[in-house]
Amino acid sequence: MTGDPFQPGAHPPAILPEPATVAQQSDLPWRRLATGMLLVEPAREVIKFIPLLIALIFAGRAGGIDVWPVTYLMLQAVEGSATLFFYIVATLYAAELIWRERDNHFDGIHDTLPMQETTDWLSKFTAIAVVEVILLAVTMLVGVTMQTIAGYYHYEFLQYFKELYIVTLPQVLGFALLALFVQTLVSNKFLGHGIVIGVVVLQPILFNFGFENTLYLPGAIPPYTYSDMNGYGHFVPALFWSIAYWVSIFAFLGILSIAYARRGADDSLRARTRLALRRVPRLAPAAALLLLIAAGSGAWYFYNAHVRNEYLTAKDRRRIRAGYERDFKKYEHLPQPKVTAVDAAVNIYPERRSFDATGRITLQNKSIAAIDQVHITDQQEYDNFLNPEFTKSGAGALKGFAHAQDRCVVTGIFKVAHANRLPDPRMSAMGR
Repeated sequence: MTGDPFQPGAHPPAILPEPATVAQQSDLPWRRLATGMLLVEPAREVIKFIPLLIALIFAGRAGGIDVWPVTYLMLQAVEGSATLFFYIVATLYAAELIWRERDNHFDGIHDTLPMQETTDWLSKFTAIAVVEVILLAVTMLVGVTMQTIAGYYHYEFLQYFKELYIVTLPQVLGFALLALFVQTLVSNKFLGHGIVIGVVVLQPILFNFGFENTLYLPGAIPPYTYSDMNGYGHFVPALFWSIAYWVSIFAFLGILSIAYARRGADDSLRARTRLALRRVPRLAPAAALLLLIAAGSGAWYFYNAHVRNEYLTAKDRRRIRAGYERDFKKYEHLPQPKVTAVDAAVNIYPERRSFDATGRITLQNKSIAAIDQVHITDQQEYDNFLNPEFTKSGAGALKGFAHAQDRCVVTGIFKVAHANRLPDPRMSAMGR
């Protein structure tokens, strides 16, 4: 039946929405669907590896001695063994999520869905991130359980959170971003596995050959120490900027993987490059911001490690130790007095990384030979050597002088006056 559509009883004409409106309305449901589908299977498979985590957890022993399973020791045990497991999960599932549609011959339908490349990529990355968050939560739960079994009830949940979610999680997600980038560009899933595994395996090899700078070892962070007294102390800035440096670089690679995402039957690199150039205007602001963060954090790290401080490699430290041994080997069998009493007052200032102290140390010659020199080595490698004052009741004074060996090791050789060269002298060293 035809007629005027504005007459009573007539059906109004159907108004089709614009294509952009359809895509916008469909974007959120597809994001939820893609994230849910990609999360269920990895989570189900990851559960199988949880017993491995339990087997790797700290058992309450350090150096063969039973100790209290304090939180930072539990975390050290986890990081020494289970962190590699987290990297493996992120790497393997990044590949599976990138290649899933093609392995199941579903790519033709998938590529026609009204879903942007950013939505598809974010759903995959979100699935990996959620799985890693769950694994880290399980790690914390197992650690608390082991502490309880050992009879230790001082749980430091804030320390668990800092170490697992602020220090470890960004590193793991960084390698997930690297794996997503590599698997997007290569034409074979197993070739991508080889490249990502090669990046991980080459790091200790390069380190042993002297390439140990955090700025060019992917995902590397400087060594740090946690203290119950001072927390992470002065390591916080270096940790923060090194993590920010590598996360921003890996996130930039993630932007590139979105630009080069496969879409359509022609998935050659040339065809995808043409698509990437068309996607650049939409992705350029995020990419520029990430490059700016990487440049800023890298500049801060370089300035503090190479300009404000002397950068020493393991080879440099071995050279310093070898030089020290060559220069002072001749004093190896020189008789020295033994410490018999110590009375010291030490004030420690963790926020300034400094201390001051006053003390009185009683030295006694327990050898059969007379001693005419007292040697003191500054094992903390300070640039300034503090001259102690030597006293001996009823005898002459001690003449002291300091001898500096290299910039990192300082040794003081103090001459004993002729009147004090006794078979069994007792003397006190007072210093501040």
